Amino acid sequence: FVTDNRYISARLRKEVQDIVENNYPEWSFENLTPDKLTTDELISKFLETSTEEGILYFTWFNNELTGNKDLVLQTNAYRIFSLYVNTPIITINDVGLKESGMLGGSYTRFPQMMEVILQTMDEVIQSNVTGRIVYPPSPVPTFNYLAMLEHNIPLSVIPPATYLYNRPETFLEKNRTL
Repeated sequence: FVTDNRYISARLRKEVQDIVENNYPEWSFENLTPDKLTTDELISKFLETSTEEGILYFTWFNNELTGNKDLVLQTNAYRIFSLYVNTPIITINDVGLKESGMLGGSYTRFPQMMEVILQTMDEVIQSNVTGRIVYPPSPVPTFNYLAMLEHNIPLSVIPPATYLYNRPETFLEKNRTL
């Protein structure tokens, strides 16, 4: 599990580790964090990963080691990680799946989230309603079509209503005006 040392990452590590230990005791679980590994060492770990193993990715950032000098490199490192693995990388958040080569996960899509936010803001402005909890839309399975092809994952295994980045348009989608 690739994470950094921020609070949200520590919480996610604990939750994922508990899920693995309680529901999948036959699986091994390893935390990979930038205070224990450099980015080069992480890439070496990726190269050693077999196709029988999985990689779960959240984030890779360590400001303590580099100050601000490698901020752009660290925050965009996910874009190159998929180049160094033999197995798909599953992500907990939508970290630029369209251009990163990572496989995907299940996320609340940004357009649907913005729709809820704008609707809630409009309700508050129109009626001065406050104090209620607004829930985000349900997560949607989201995958990178090109990463699926690269790892020989057939489209038949994905759930219905899956959003696919980089999927070529069908003939009808291209020619809607015909």
